[in-house]
Amino acid sequence: MSNCASYTGDTYFTFALNGVVLSSNDDACSVGSSISYSITQCGTYELREGCFSSSACTGTTYISSTESIVFTAYTDAPIVTATPTVVPTPAPSYMQPSSMPTHPSSLPTCQPSSQPSTQPSSLPSTQPSMQPTLQPSQQPFSVPSGLPSQQPSSAPSVQAAAAKVISMNITARSSQLRVVAYLDENKRYSGTVYCAAFRNETVYFGDKITITSVGQVSSPGYSASFAPYEASVTVTISGLSAVTTYGVFCFVSSSAVDDENSLSDVLATGTAVTTACCNLVAYTNQPRFIYSDSSRYSTSSSSSIDTTKFTFTFSLAASPKSAALIVTPKLTFSNGTAIPSSILQASPASVTFSKQTSQLTGSFKLLASSISFGETVKLDLSLNGSGVIASSFASPSAVTVQMLSSVSSVPAPGFTQTWFGDASKDMYFDV
Repeated sequence: MSNCASYTGDTYFTFALNGVVLSSNDDACSVGSSISYSITQCGTYELREGCFSSSACTGTTYISSTESIVFTAYTDAPIVTATPTVVPTPAPSYMQPSSMPTHPSSLPTCQPSSQPSTQPSSLPSTQPSMQPTLQPSQQPFSVPSGLPSQQPSSAPSVQAAAAKVISMNITARSSQLRVVAYLDENKRYSGTVYCAAFRNETVYFGDKITITSVGQVSSPGYSASFAPYEASVTVTISGLSAVTTYGVFCFVSSSAVDDENSLSDVLATGTAVTTACCNLVAYTNQPRFIYSDSSRYSTSSSSSIDTTKFTFTFSLAASPKSAALIVTPKLTFSNGTAIPSSILQASPASVTFSKQTSQLTGSFKLLASSISFGETVKLDLSLNGSGVIASSFASPSAVTVQMLSSVSSVPAPGFTQTWFGDASKDMYFDV
């Protein structure tokens, strides 16, 4: 939009949409005018052409566009007076505004503007607004307000301290306890949970508790660390005896806040737990066949047979705690009928492990009354003891043994274990 090709006097252009001036120009070409504008939305746009100041002017305006547009020409230019009128004109003139602003009015406008100013005022308002801001400030006030807040916060403030164990879920195994400790709101501070188990003989619940320091809980070394806001921590306590009652205690230490639980906090976690069954009785040597001719076991025999391979040996995982444990071999035919001791018996007939014994191994042999006895027999180990002693031990599975008569052939070797050498080229067998 330009009149640079043909004009007289000092012309002035404004370009507006719905009364809002989008662009204006005075002297694009000497005192002629020209406006170039990119339209981004549909609407009715106005190109207003006039004379700068009070001078007279004429001109021919040329309009070009890359898109199709509809032009409507009309004349609505007010007469520009050299001095202001007493009564303002109903519509503003199309003249360029003055370079200097007029003095502000002594009274504010009746209605505030719909949009705030782009720049804040240099001085804050003397009175606070009636409504709070929608978004909180990025930084807190350096000075607290004179009055407390009218509504309490949804959660109480938390003192910077080590978390406490508020509950525990304990899974008991024969030699282990898996402790899941749940923490209170101070779990926001990272730390370490320590747990320990003490035999019921030394720890009493209620009025008698022998734990006197948190060090007794941390010294066994069963612990697990946790990151901020972890709700629970799992600690595994091992090396325990089966079917034994323990007192379990836990406490928390946090280097993040340089704090740890008090002794009263530790005592509050005390929980009685009994480990599960069982201590195993396991074979350490288990022959697959036995000679009915017992003379072949004689140490004076000239036979080259290694007689130790025909002796049954077994061991206990732990000693009996409160009473003796008796291990008795039971022999039956393949159909389940008991074998009379006059035909086949174990020697010795039983092995007794006394209370708190350090001897945890036992052995026996099978002796046939006749060298012609040749049968396949079933061997079980029966466990007996007073109280819960027998139930705290588990016997091995029944085994099958072939008794060889004087005319029986020796069975072919069987593989019991296979392993490879370091170079994976050599293979070895136990038979």
